Amino acid sequence: MKPMRLIVAVILLLSSCIVCAKTVIPKIVILQFEITTSGITIGKNTETFKRSGSDYEIISTTNPKGIASLFLEKIHRVSKGIVTTAGLKPKLFEERGRYKGKRSANFDWINKSIIITNANSIKKIPINPNTIDQASFLFSFLVKPPGKLMEISLTDGRRLKSYKYMGKNTEKITTPAGVFNTLRLIKVIDKNDKRKFEIWLSKKHNYLPVKIKFTNKKGRSFESILKKISIEYD
Repeated sequence: MKPMRLIVAVILLLSSCIVCAKTVIPKIVILQFEITTSGITIGKNTETFKRSGSDYEIISTTNPKGIASLFLEKIHRVSKGIVTTAGLKPKLFEERGRYKGKRSANFDWINKSIIITNANSIKKIPINPNTIDQASFLFSFLVKPPGKLMEISLTDGRRLKSYKYMGKNTEKITTPAGVFNTLRLIKVIDKNDKRKFEIWLSKKHNYLPVKIKFTNKKGRSFESILKKISIEYD
């Protein structure tokens, strides 16, 4: 192993050991959501986080329901990486869908880059320390609580894009899984942009998501509401 690679590997190992010592990170988290639009249930989503030592794996599965199956696809995402004091550091992200095919992103933290592969192209892109993938995003606040204003670089296996998120306010919300005191996080957008993304994070549960709301460019909103939560510690 080259000296620089060895140094980076040691730093990642030490930071992962520190985070396990200072922060209680769950061994397993399973979140089950019901997806609705205009009050109609159109699907379900299961988010699973598994940790073994400092290594983590996230599996995200979204299944459309009923007539929604005709225009929405089943999506399966996987992210693997390391838990560090700086947050989740992905190594590999993959997504499979009926229409989109397979997408992937391989993270090279030593050379500060990712290789994005999909049906149309293979490209290498430089990254910053705040880069994360679409599957890891929902669990990214387990280690590092959200700030008032954050800039996050996010990849979906097709491209890499930077977003700003703002901690808006605290709210008590009721879901089928219970009542939660939450921090509402919103994506900062241009005033003329109809697309919105909001997420409610449970303050008691290491800022795990309990409600997600997405509004597309046509102004149609989709909500994911937590139906069941399961958390297991070492």
